[in-house]
Amino acid sequence: MTRGHFTKAQIKRLLRPVPQDRIEAKQGKAYIPQHEARAELIRIFGPGGADHTMTEPKMLYETKLTKDDDQFPKTGKANVYWVTGYLVGCTMRVYDYEGNLAYECTEWHAEENAPLPNRGEAHAMAVTSAQSYALRRSLISLGDAFGLHLYDGGQAKPLIKGTLALAMDPDAPLFTPEAEREPSVSPSAAETVMGGFKNDRQAS
Repeated sequence: MTRGHFTKAQIKRLLRPVPQDRIEAKQGKAYIPQHEARAELIRIFGPGGADHTMTEPKMLYETKLTKDDDQFPKTGKANVYWVTGYLVGCTMRVYDYEGNLAYECTEWHAEENAPLPNRGEAHAMAVTSAQSYALRRSLISLGDAFGLHLYDGGQAKPLIKGTLALAMDPDAPLFTPEAEREPSVSPSAAETVMGGFKNDRQAS
């Protein structure tokens, strides 16, 4: 099977950290929401440029809470609440423009729901949360564009400062001999000369 390769533009985009206005926080931890992760996939690889499969959710436990339980919501008005935990795995696959597989990663996540009075809703919430986390975890090895830098104390700066795959490693498919490399230009000139870079910013 032919192994696919990302383009230079795609790699540069993958090394760019998540913009601050796309980062959210939950329980004191920074993360990118699932819809934003999916949107970034389309921005970088195009519609249909990636797909994924989920394992069948595995229920780890189901707990029925009554007013005598410590976990029972202090402001709860129902007589009974439910907490469930599920384990889900997600395998993410990304393809190059020729349709060759360029990235594949499987990650797992276990999650429980906040106490809910509706038993079915408790199960649904735990499953969807576990699926969402598993999907996002399967993407972080692609780079800072999917929040890898957030695992370093939630920092906004890029964790990956560069990669040998871009013109510096003679064994890399994207290697360009120094004599053939484009001369460096100022940022303002780069936006004028490199229309693709300018369009990339507008599409973000």
